[in-house]
Amino acid sequence: MQRMTRAAAGWITLGLAAMAPAQVWAQGPPATPVYADAARSERVLQRRMVTGELRAVKRSEVAVEEAGIVAELNVREGERVVKGDLILRIDSTRLELALDEVTSELAEARARLEEAKVEAAYWARESEVLIEANRRGASTDKEQREARYEANLSAARRDSADRAIERIEDREALLKLRLRDAEVRAPFDGVIVSRATEVGAWVEEGMSVVVLLGTTQHEAWLDVPQGLLPAVSVLTRSSPVQTEDVESTIPVRVDATGGTYSAGSLRIVPQASRATRQFVLVGVVDAPQSSLIAGGSVTAFVPTGMVGESLTLSKDAVLRGASGPYAMVVREGPGGSFIAMPSSVTVLFETEDRVAVAPGAIAAGDLIVTEGAERLFPGAAIEVLQKPEAGSAPRSATGQREDD
Repeated sequence: MQRMTRAAAGWITLGLAAMAPAQVWAQGPPATPVYADAARSERVLQRRMVTGELRAVKRSEVAVEEAGIVAELNVREGERVVKGDLILRIDSTRLELALDEVTSELAEARARLEEAKVEAAYWARESEVLIEANRRGASTDKEQREARYEANLSAARRDSADRAIERIEDREALLKLRLRDAEVRAPFDGVIVSRATEVGAWVEEGMSVVVLLGTTQHEAWLDVPQGLLPAVSVLTRSSPVQTEDVESTIPVRVDATGGTYSAGSLRIVPQASRATRQFVLVGVVDAPQSSLIAGGSVTAFVPTGMVGESLTLSKDAVLRGASGPYAMVVREGPGGSFIAMPSSVTVLFETEDRVAVAPGAIAAGDLIVTEGAERLFPGAAIEVLQKPEAGSAPRSATGQREDD
């Protein structure tokens, strides 16, 4: 009887051990807390997607002003420089020798000028003395004329020496300028894109040695169909009908990173392409410059001038995967729970904070995950939280505090 009791106890223990994993599997992982926002059907200003490219506001083919042999080249492609940084230096040995020679000439000319000044002052005084002596009958007219002649001659030599110094100083200033021009410095902050010379090569005056792209500001150059000119013109500063309630910026998405930023200070290049009948709209992109690259493609959404009904989602709800944009939709799960299911979306256009999508699996009123979607997988259990007020903890959609 005791053996049977022990056997029965063993079978019971094995049965409980076998049931435990099944119970844990049935419970599943805990629900992931997320925030969500409802899809809305609303009347919005319709927009049209256009494409273009990024361009650096500042781009320069930096040239040399002095011909000669390249003695020093301090930059390579891709390196950043700050305004005033030394890029290249021309061998200036001959210029330095010429400046030394001119400096010596200038010193001699200044000595001659001092000598001419002393001589001119002597004869001017001597002439005055002889004039006074002639009034008293103590000197002859000939002596007076000779003194006046020497005074005029010494004054002329003094003025000539003074003008000679001016000419030498001009030569000195030119040589100093040429010595400064032998150094090529960065005209603004930027990145070296390409080089056209190397150390030891001969460069001619005016030759481009590097291409420098500015890094402080970029513009989006967008190709816009000519039919949208009236609607787009309202956004520009030069528009006579622009008012305070009209947006003066447009959303621009950088295709390389997927980031969306505002482009302002809009202006129109009034020249349409004959082939495409498109004009160019230019706007300054307000974005961290590290996320922009000149020549990269961008997508923008310009107004069409018409207002219509559109299904919109929060901009934070749209994710981008390998197969295109999608959103995580809140659906009912088993036992009254909630799960997140991915749904592909077709983006029609973007506004400042929302995205208009084509009708599909998502309907107005559906809750779309806006925060926490990146860590979800299809069918993941979720707990939808409400945005907390200042100083309070988040609450779930059922009204329970997250820390309850």
